[in-house]
Amino acid sequence: MTARNERMMPKKQSTDAQKARQRQAATGEKYTTALRDQTPGPVRHRPFSAEGAGWAPIIEQAEHKLIEVWPNCPRPQWEEKFGDLCWKYVPAGAPMDVWRVINAAVKEASGTCQTCPSPGRKRVVWDWDSHYGWVMPWVKTCCDGCYHVPEHLRNDSAYLDLVEQYEEPAPRVDGCCVAIEEVASAVRTQFDQGGVPALLAKLEEVRESMWSRSPHYDVFSGHAVMLAVEEACGPLMHRVRQAGVVSEPVLSAAERRQVLQAIDGMLRVLRAAVAEEHRG
Repeated sequence: MTARNERMMPKKQSTDAQKARQRQAATGEKYTTALRDQTPGPVRHRPFSAEGAGWAPIIEQAEHKLIEVWPNCPRPQWEEKFGDLCWKYVPAGAPMDVWRVINAAVKEASGTCQTCPSPGRKRVVWDWDSHYGWVMPWVKTCCDGCYHVPEHLRNDSAYLDLVEQYEEPAPRVDGCCVAIEEVASAVRTQFDQGGVPALLAKLEEVRESMWSRSPHYDVFSGHAVMLAVEEACGPLMHRVRQAGVVSEPVLSAAERRQVLQAIDGMLRVLRAAVAEEHRG
């Protein structure tokens, strides 16, 4: 092969195994440890990208609402910055309703894992590149399941600086609070994915489960489930005030009546369970 042909041949990229052997030779680190540290976690986080199964329903719902309040609305350029969802370059002169929709989406995304629909918070992760490996720390909103930081980078100064500035503390471990958030998240997800019919089906499913739940104030009790449903459905049925701006209910009057009837059915089951408990 000529020198010219050699120059034209693409260079082979180092595999994770080769990189691990190089680290082993340079530092004396065990091969298996070096290989593990060159392997990404369960999620490959990408800077600035707003893609993910957790944020996708939030973005889709926001875009539908934007078309309603601004028929000629340009397609939003969604981004992630410091773990927050944002719309890049909002056109000048956009109606106030546009900002209400955006603010509502940003607020919902701030508590939702970007990668999956689980509750999330700001965490500092490491950006992974298939060629360069671990590139740099980055702020993402994610749950514990999608969060991953390689052990050998946990003391990196840049990583620790971002943790101090942006990482939100873990919520207080309270079984009832966790249960409420889990049920509320499931109810919201059903609405985001299937609208009012899916929401009503989920509420009926929850109502049927009320008979087997404890009427006491404990984890996944009937009372905890009612709090979760009210938390999830409240913004859909009532006006919401945020930063001095009042947003109208998401559901129509007829849809609100349907949801209220479903919630009343759950309350009747809870009262019956409480009465039965007292008789026993």
